[in-house]
Amino acid sequence: MKRILLTAAAVALFADGAAAQQADPLQDPTPAGFRAELIAGYDRDGSEDGAVYGARLGYDLPVAPRVLLGIEGEFTDVTTEQQLSFPPTSLTVGDGPDLYVGARATFMISDRIGIHAGLGYTRARHGSFFLEPNGSFGSQEVFHDGFRASAGAQFLLSSQVFLGIEYRRSDYEQGFERAQTTGSIGFRF
Repeated sequence: MKRILLTAAAVALFADGAAAQQADPLQDPTPAGFRAELIAGYDRDGSEDGAVYGARLGYDLPVAPRVLLGIEGEFTDVTTEQQLSFPPTSLTVGDGPDLYVGARATFMISDRIGIHAGLGYTRARHGSFFLEPNGSFGSQEVFHDGFRASAGAQFLLSSQVFLGIEYRRSDYEQGFERAQTTGSIGFRF
């Protein structure tokens, strides 16, 4: 995953170099329009730790000087899984994927740094175990609906490329919850 992110960053910076020679890349401190991001980070589902990775697409519209309102959709997966072992039987149930759609407000606090907060709907797959009537254990994967709140920051490398960091908390039905800290590399179109 590190190789993918580093390769994407190198390609984006190289491709953006030609456009940077034609005009000042940070002329407009309110970068608007479509954006795409690659995401990777840390995931905790309330009891287990793992990694999160995926992609996000969004659109930002300037509504005031240095203020953007946007919509975004995201698909992520996690390495988090739960294991139950009673020799000679062992069960493993994985979590993910997670689908998200929401709204986001971004405030440019300088020409290169923006902070943002988001809120939206999320639907995640979560694995769990249950006891069969005959006394043996079984497993199932169920989908939970919930809400996610997020806060983060972006650092503009150019008018088209940015790095991001974000903390996200998702609360789902039946008490299932997830906390994630992610980093991202993003591209504007």
